[in-house]
Amino acid sequence: MLFNFGGESEIRTHDRLAPMPVFKTGAFNRSAISPFSIDFPCKIVYYSILHMSNNNFEIQHITFEQIQSIWKENLWPSRETNEIKTHSSMKFMQGYDMKIYESIATYFSIVNNGKIVAVNSGFQTAKYEYRSRGLFVFPEYRKRGIGKQILLATIEQAVKERSRLIWSFPRTNSLQTYQSVGFVQCSEIIYEDVISGPNCYVKLEL
Repeated sequence: MLFNFGGESEIRTHDRLAPMPVFKTGAFNRSAISPFSIDFPCKIVYYSILHMSNNNFEIQHITFEQIQSIWKENLWPSRETNEIKTHSSMKFMQGYDMKIYESIATYFSIVNNGKIVAVNSGFQTAKYEYRSRGLFVFPEYRKRGIGKQILLATIEQAVKERSRLIWSFPRTNSLQTYQSVGFVQCSEIIYEDVISGPNCYVKLEL
């Protein structure tokens, strides 16, 4: 299902996702957009649904097998398929923890007329910490705000899971997209021991 207002089509969430609330800074009560009762201040308020050039776009959950195929072909082609896992054991800014695989991962897509045009995933890496992983927008759909929109859906999921911080380890060529929704760079650029880097850590306090 899609929402259409004034003849223009807008991104909306799939029925299984929470309504997408207007992105700005400030403090708010998270229970306004979360099924949980959380009262402490947060820097995310409601974020707006973006107009997308009069085309129909929809945010949907997809399976790991679907996103794994897209990651393999486009994001991490040098990896073997069995090396691309449901999660990453990487912790925020330090080390690894295999217990991360026990958390529930959510796989997001943006679909345009039945075609997946962008993907991302998210999962908790520690109590109150959530990771955005595997952001990819097909080249012909870039520069249209789609990467920003799928990140906002990921942020919303982090809030639903009562996280206080969302972080990622993007390539530097994706850094601007993360910054556009409020993430800040929190490490130096890392050139060694990264696949298809350079990368850096970014974070957003919720």
